[in-house]
Amino acid sequence: MELTAKDLKYFEHRQDKAREFVGRFPGGIDFTGKRVLDIGCGHGALTFHAAGAGAKEVVGLDVNAKLIGMADELLDERFTDLRPRVSFRHRTIEDLNEQPFDIVLSQATFEHIEDPASCLAAVNNNLSAGGRFYLGFGPLYNAPFGDHRRLNLPAQKYFPWAHVSGTHAQKISSYNRRHPGENISSLNDLGLNGLDYADYERMIDDCGLKKISYRVNTAAHPLVPVLNALRALPFLREYLSINIYAILEK
Repeated sequence: MELTAKDLKYFEHRQDKAREFVGRFPGGIDFTGKRVLDIGCGHGALTFHAAGAGAKEVVGLDVNAKLIGMADELLDERFTDLRPRVSFRHRTIEDLNEQPFDIVLSQATFEHIEDPASCLAAVNNNLSAGGRFYLGFGPLYNAPFGDHRRLNLPAQKYFPWAHVSGTHAQKISSYNRRHPGENISSLNDLGLNGLDYADYERMIDDCGLKKISYRVNTAAHPLVPVLNALRALPFLREYLSINIYAILEK
């Protein structure tokens, strides 16, 4: 698979996002000598970052075969020095059969996973005792542009919560009318699980891992303090919870 200029530009953007992801956790992440699993690795930017930061071994997982192919191509062409310590798998964590990992990572993936509770259970099964899961994702579905603009709603140009109005069935019907031939049957066909903030909060609380750190709306943006103040109002909580960053320990 030959990487295009567009692929490489996007990968470089994801490298910046990988560094940003690590920096959003208190104290960062110490990869030195650790065995690491990266869920939803995409092109492999975070996988390569962990290996470059001293991880003993890093395994990247993704359900998108094309992205795994790109990650393998990058490994062969640009990160040959990391080849002994990095590998990629086209599968879910539920299908993984490996030795336990010291660190599991998930960046900007959980809002796309159809069954996050199942993924959390699999993370628990694949962590070594004392191992940590570094989880960060968003925007959540009920947040501004929480559909990642995949519903392609004209009204979102003026109202970033336009995707929240109406039932899921109504949104699917509207999408199919505006995109003849696609005929999607659920939000999952667009790579969205449509879950609420409260759903994620409950799943994380019930997953059996110890909560070391849990923060909402983690971003270096001047409006974050305003959002968090308004989020204290119960009726706004769902709509102003944009992302979740958590450290969970086995």
